[in-house]
Amino acid sequence: GNYAIDERLSTHGTPVRLWYYPEHPDRVEPTYRYSTEALDFLERETGIPYPWESYSQIPVQDFLYGGMENTTATVFGDFFVVDRRAFLDQNYINVNVHELTHQWFGDYITGRSGIQSWLQESFATFYTKLFLREIHGNDAYQWERRREQENALSASEQDRFPILHPRSGRHRVYSKGSAVIDMMRYTFGEEAYRRVITHYLKSHAFANVETNDLYQAFQDVLGVSPYWFFEQWIYRGGEPHYAVSHEDVTTRSGRRQTVVSIRQIHTTDDLVKLFAMPIVFEVHYRDGSVDRVRQMIARESETVVIPNPKGREIAFVLCDPGSWILKKMTHPKSFAELEAQATRAPEMIDRFDALHALADTPAVRKKDLLMRLYAQERFPPMRAEVVRQIGGEGNADCRSLLMRALADPAVEVRAAALASMSRIPEEMR
Repeated sequence: GNYAIDERLSTHGTPVRLWYYPEHPDRVEPTYRYSTEALDFLERETGIPYPWESYSQIPVQDFLYGGMENTTATVFGDFFVVDRRAFLDQNYINVNVHELTHQWFGDYITGRSGIQSWLQESFATFYTKLFLREIHGNDAYQWERRREQENALSASEQDRFPILHPRSGRHRVYSKGSAVIDMMRYTFGEEAYRRVITHYLKSHAFANVETNDLYQAFQDVLGVSPYWFFEQWIYRGGEPHYAVSHEDVTTRSGRRQTVVSIRQIHTTDDLVKLFAMPIVFEVHYRDGSVDRVRQMIARESETVVIPNPKGREIAFVLCDPGSWILKKMTHPKSFAELEAQATRAPEMIDRFDALHALADTPAVRKKDLLMRLYAQERFPPMRAEVVRQIGGEGNADCRSLLMRALADPAVEVRAAALASMSRIPEEMR
């Protein structure tokens, strides 16, 4: 083909060769945005310098998939070669980082057989998501985590195969596996996880690996057995479904406390068992203070008690703030609790969950709340959800918000505004 090459250097001097069609020099920057930054990031996160002498990326016509890594070179479909405007609708960043990660997880170490492919694809998916946090912040990271969780739960509606199964399927090998790696970091600690991964990669450099090699790395580095974690999330199938309720209780001695009841209500059998996970429970009070406990939940039914010695009034209660655990959860809350959570929860995904739970509430009741949320939220998908819920209403306030949304700097908010209209009102033409 007729190509030109934009050659760059990573921080540690690795040549990065970005191939492009010479008639489109304006597409080099949008297409290859963050390419060298991603290589630097992966070296830091894995603790392993880039293992090869150079790295190239080559777009080709009529490519069957998004991209395919080969040792030192990735081939990808030239539909990802975009200018700055097309970048808004489809860009190469995720595929770029995913394929680059395979230079470590796939080429530096390689799964011994097809059933071990999660050791390559799950990790490539995970580090792509982690890089999104690096460049776009924690909200984008949480949003991508939620998308993966939904993919995994959707797969379980079809069957409940484990990740380590010949028929596990794409959503488990990619999305669920990535979510499981998130839970590894959550459960064992971020720094501990990093040390495990560096040891795992170094110990098997330029060799084949199996899931047991990763398992052994946890024992070697941390001195703990991750048997319970691997058994329920990798070797078995399914995900937990928690039914949660909370109550503000005053004991006979006059002490005030929040009592959270949590039950595992998913079907259990030989393939899917009860899950054991450390879960954080938070009580947010109206005065802005917070009480927090972390407790291992392993039995079918458990109770968590959060003391409230100052007798503060509860605003809302969170089970698993930040949504780290792959799960379904049923947790009934009043409108006042959802309103407080939607406006005050520290993590975007908890605010989104409260907003989403209000989807069936009549717009006239939540209109003022939606207007406030649109004004305060910085993360575009949150504003887009506000627009979806307020769209179609005929009053002046709603039309005013739609007008603001049509001029929003975020493309997904503008798209939500257009999609919410069955017709364009005369005064908005």
